[in-house]
Amino acid sequence: MSEVESEAEILPNLSQTLVYDISELYLEADDYNVNLHIGYEPNVEIFKAHSVILRARSSYFRAALNANWSCTSKDNVYIFKKPNISPKVFRTILKYIYTGSIDFDASIVEENLVELLHAADELTLLELVESIQDHIIFMDSEWLEKNCDKLLKSIMHNQMLKKLRKFCEDFMSSVPEKFFKLYDFSGLEEEMLFSLIKHEGLQMAEVDIWEALTRWGISNLSLSSDLKTWTSEDFETLENALHKFIPHIRFFQMEHRDYYFKVRPLNQILPKELKEDLEMYFIIPDCKPSSQVLPPRNNDQNSMIISINHKAFLASWINGNNETISLPYPINCNKLNTLLRGSRDGFDFATFQKRCFEKGPTILVVKVKGSGKIIGGYNPFSWSGSKGYLSSKDSFTFCFDEKFDLNKTILSRVKEESFAILDNFDENVGFGRGDLQVFKKITTKRYYSKELLDHKTFEIEEFEVFQVIK
Repeated sequence: MSEVESEAEILPNLSQTLVYDISELYLEADDYNVNLHIGYEPNVEIFKAHSVILRARSSYFRAALNANWSCTSKDNVYIFKKPNISPKVFRTILKYIYTGSIDFDASIVEENLVELLHAADELTLLELVESIQDHIIFMDSEWLEKNCDKLLKSIMHNQMLKKLRKFCEDFMSSVPEKFFKLYDFSGLEEEMLFSLIKHEGLQMAEVDIWEALTRWGISNLSLSSDLKTWTSEDFETLENALHKFIPHIRFFQMEHRDYYFKVRPLNQILPKELKEDLEMYFIIPDCKPSSQVLPPRNNDQNSMIISINHKAFLASWINGNNETISLPYPINCNKLNTLLRGSRDGFDFATFQKRCFEKGPTILVVKVKGSGKIIGGYNPFSWSGSKGYLSSKDSFTFCFDEKFDLNKTILSRVKEESFAILDNFDENVGFGRGDLQVFKKITTKRYYSKELLDHKTFEIEEFEVFQVIK
């Protein structure tokens, strides 16, 4: 064995030993030369550290301990004050500096993730910043819904956290009712609201976006909610406040009724040309407006049965994950192209054959009449009428509760791969051997792992088939 090869084998062990030895300094050293005064009075806590470790791990401390940001006592000990970081957060930071590790499962970390992110960013702990961003992105939906608005407010102007900002904008736009309808968002920063309003994927009817925007403006300007009491100055004030938002509202995508009752009462705040175009458009729909007509948002409203949250689960399962309790982040959803909708195209097999054969991977979705449950299955191949079974380890069936209770979500993976997909030229198509056959309206656990319903037959309220575009 060469000397180089020998060193290559030994170095990993030596590196681990070095990390361990340095981490021991976090608890057992007695030669600290930095006193860090963390927090505001009266809750200041003093932490002890080694300047050489702080400098090596953080460019912030490298600069701070060599400048006038701190002072040195007569005993050559640095006295460093950092009031804007709380002691409980800095304790986690200091442990990371010495050990290179962080326990994201610890309650103190989870409860203070946003503050921890800011502290790591300010102290230029770049690897920790990346780790926290990635961890937040994969947090469960409950935590995100509670913290996303606060998180986005705090990172809005931080260019180093663009990945997380984009994630928050996408998440909030995918479930806007959590922020526009349930929360008092009058204190939302203008830039934050602007980034959401102009988001191409905002999952909200355009008239609801308009109402949310005007409600925000009226609340922030402390104007009366009764428009009958408004003066011309009130309209002008609101116009100035919402001026930059107006070009991003899809007025031409609204219904006539919505325009008349929701937009027209405030049309004084619209640009003159746009106001005239809208009046003409809703009276004479075939006329071409001179104002710019924005295309519809990419709001994914291509299903009468499943929402973007359902699609997030389906995408996750297609990618091999088995999570059913925590909502996956919707941004990773596959594009689903609607091939068939029963209420629109017909519920018969001939229509299915015409519209869905030779289309590549598909998802079949059924809304069960009477219960509201959603059942379906994923076929990773094309339906082709091959008169037999298709073998697959990737196919699955599923069931969502009517109220989207995640504790009742069912993912049923195939057990007998050779009998995964029944691909016939007649109504005997489906998953397994009766595990789910839509046209026969039966579901009985045989070749898949779980029962979808507590009864073997069902009636169909709505039926959809989607082409999966990865």
